[in-house]
Amino acid sequence: MRSVRLPLSSRSARARAWVLLALAPAAIGLYGCGESKEEKAEKSVCSARTSIKEKVTSLQSLTPTTASVSQIKTDVNEIVDDLKQIRDAIPNLTSPRKEEVTKATEQFAKQASEAVGSLKGGGSVSSVETQLRSALTGLQSAYNSALAPINCS
Repeated sequence: MRSVRLPLSSRSARARAWVLLALAPAAIGLYGCGESKEEKAEKSVCSARTSIKEKVTSLQSLTPTTASVSQIKTDVNEIVDDLKQIRDAIPNLTSPRKEEVTKATEQFAKQASEAVGSLKGGGSVSSVETQLRSALTGLQSAYNSALAPINCS
């Protein structure tokens, strides 16, 4: 029996067809695994919430000997960025969750602003230390009352 040789273009077309057929189930499976806008928004909110918690904890652990103005500014700026991330995700959340996260974010932003706003600078080292400790305690309290209750499990 003699084998029939297909022209090169026919063989490559057949090979491409087999590759496409082999990859089709994987492509269909991946298409079904995409995240919805709501799922992405939930992940974004929870990721930012976790980041805020880490920054607040980092700030709380500062002592007069370990605190630096640049570290405080960095952590506070990252908290601001995380709040923006949460606010950007809110429109894609489901209705009851949207209300919960909006209220919590507004409450945290207000309380955190008041806490950080209590830093006046100037005065003696001990008065600045007291102001800083008070502001950081206020920031921790703001997180605990506003953002910590958001369920991210």
